[in-house]
Amino acid sequence: MTLKIDSCSLIYVTKAGLIPLLQEMYGKLIITEKVFEETVTQGTKRGYPDAFLIWKYVIEGTITVIEATKEIYMKKISASNRLYKLGQGEWETIIEAKNESCTALIDDLLARKIAKEESVTAIPIDIVLIEALIRHKLTENEFYSLLNKVSKVKALTGARIAEIIYLVRLILKYLLRKKFEGPQNE
Repeated sequence: MTLKIDSCSLIYVTKAGLIPLLQEMYGKLIITEKVFEETVTQGTKRGYPDAFLIWKYVIEGTITVIEATKEIYMKKISASNRLYKLGQGEWETIIEAKNESCTALIDDLLARKIAKEESVTAIPIDIVLIEALIRHKLTENEFYSLLNKVSKVKALTGARIAEIIYLVRLILKYLLRKKFEGPQNE
């Protein structure tokens, strides 16, 4: 599996310490050169610690940087004006994810809406955490601990945190019920 990550989401997951989890879940973590420029080149000039950490992940090969193909620029030119409302890193991530039929990690709501219109699966970090819990990559305690970290770096509202916790409790309740009922009732 492959996960394309936009700039904002990359900064959030790096600050929250989620890169190893993402690699375990998706295997290939890919960013475009523009996302690298926005996060590492500009971030290191400003002395942001997460920029140096992203750079380390790139050097180690945990994150792969790709050049956006000329085809992407042609699609941008011919695309509707929706893409012009996004930053270059966001639209490159969306179009690259579309080209490779893979998931994009995007936290910006407008970018996710546009991704959906482009038939791209784009998910925010909180959904990745829920997926990790369901796939048994995280314990319930680890999930809540990471949700707390994400809420600080992403500035999740209390209402959004409450929605996530409610959803997780419903999912866990359902999974527990299914576990005890067994496959005969599916």
